[in-house]
Amino acid sequence: MNQIAVEFDQITKAYAETVVVSDLTVAIPAAVTTALVGESGSGKSTLLQLINGLVRPDAGEVRIFGEALDYARLPETRTRMGYAVQGAGLFPHLTVSGNITLVARQRGWPESRIEERFLTLMNLLELPEDFRDRYPHSLSGGQQQRVSLCRAMMLDPPLMLLDEPFSALDPITRRSIHEEFLRLQALGPRTTVLVTHDLAEAEKLADWLIILRDGEIVQCGELSAVRESPADDYVRRLLEESR
Repeated sequence: MNQIAVEFDQITKAYAETVVVSDLTVAIPAAVTTALVGESGSGKSTLLQLINGLVRPDAGEVRIFGEALDYARLPETRTRMGYAVQGAGLFPHLTVSGNITLVARQRGWPESRIEERFLTLMNLLELPEDFRDRYPHSLSGGQQQRVSLCRAMMLDPPLMLLDEPFSALDPITRRSIHEEFLRLQALGPRTTVLVTHDLAEAEKLADWLIILRDGEIVQCGELSAVRESPADDYVRRLLEESR
């Protein structure tokens, strides 16, 4: 396996009486795309939120690039993470430019650097420059998702966290966004953790799979290895349904 980007060490997380993740230990490799795959309630989004520090484990430790997640320094830690969610999650009162550049302005970047990065990302995601003053409600779902990806990439973070960012899109738009995502990933190595319930999407976009069921790992490994040797009937059925 590559170098490790994220480690979950004996993680348990429960909400009231419901255990979402139980004594889970797994490592996510650096510089590749890892898909967390599972049905609703399997714990995949909770793992992403644990990385981001949105929730804390009841037991165990989360490590990012070899260091234990420091909850007292979350704002600083999150500058090393891009985060995009289902439905884009844009601020409706901010323009496209305002949404994309928000984190850079909070970090005190000079205006020239902000503008250069903004234009680079708009070009990469094939968004017209004259969209800069438009508001999210005037954009299509696919355009909003592109803006969300631009915002997540604004600080050029080494770690991207994507929580079902494409699931609300129609099939044609989803295919187009998939192609752009793959093109972005090909520009240079970046650790990306993608949450999806769609194994076909995971197979298209990811290099590494972590398949979850009821808060536990069913199988973990390179995409090719999972395809060749499914761990059990559950994984075999997911693979068959994805074709």
